[in-house]
Amino acid sequence: MVRPARRNLMVLAVAAVGVAGPGAASASAQAPQYPIPYPVPGPTTVVPGGTTVIPGPAGPDTTSPFLTIPGDPTASLRQGAVIVDVIVDEASTLNADGTVAVPALRAAKLQAAQRKKSRRFTLTPATANAEPKVQVRLRLPFSRKAKSAIRQGLRRGRRATARVNITATDLAGNRTSVIRTVRVKR
Repeated sequence: MVRPARRNLMVLAVAAVGVAGPGAASASAQAPQYPIPYPVPGPTTVVPGGTTVIPGPAGPDTTSPFLTIPGDPTASLRQGAVIVDVIVDEASTLNADGTVAVPALRAAKLQAAQRKKSRRFTLTPATANAEPKVQVRLRLPFSRKAKSAIRQGLRRGRRATARVNITATDLAGNRTSVIRTVRVKR
């Protein structure tokens, strides 16, 4: 027994090739259009010649969101945070985290073997939902210990740098990550 879906596909294939069925008067006669007995998702198109084109289901979203950072991120002790503006090309969730590195205060006076590495502090993470082509501002605050270390370092002429990792995840789970490094100012 032939299922109705296959029968309709066979009729559509015959109409597409242009083969006249039995009892047709001429080859130029149009093939009859048969109604499809089951619901078809999406729009259907009737092409001249009586052929109905049924599009298949859309494939899975495999494109990761495109992340744009207009301008440079800013980090200042006065604001108490690293601020990053982000624009994405499709609806997605933005996650940002990072660290700030403050050089050790006594590094210049000690021998190379005795020098401490810079102290690293974790920034408070930020999360936001982003609409397509709308600028979103992410604010990653410094902790109290990080603020005091940055303040002491800046007083003594050291450079504090913040490294921020921004990740955009769309609804299908595709991800894009961008890392930016910014110098902390007063």
